[in-house]
Amino acid sequence: MSGGCGAAACQAFTQRAMIKRLQGDDEGCRADFKLAADLGSPFAKKQLVELNPYAALCNSMLAQMMKKTCQGKPTDSIDTLG
Repeated sequence: MSGGCGAAACQAFTQRAMIKRLQGDDEGCRADFKLAADLGSPFAKKQLVELNPYAALCNSMLAQMMKKTCQGKPTDSIDTLG
């Protein structure tokens, strides 16, 4: 038994979080990814960011701005809905 510490626990929390995500248990998923992230899992840390709706919106807006900048278009209006 790992007692909730170490690499085995980190892997177990990550796997359980992924199962909970597939089952639609977003809160349980976040909680387990948080435990795995606290144990050092970079994958779990990334998943926590992606599960954050504010981060998803920010990433979408940033991607649109970068696309417009690369195309030489003005970036004063960003469509946050799509």
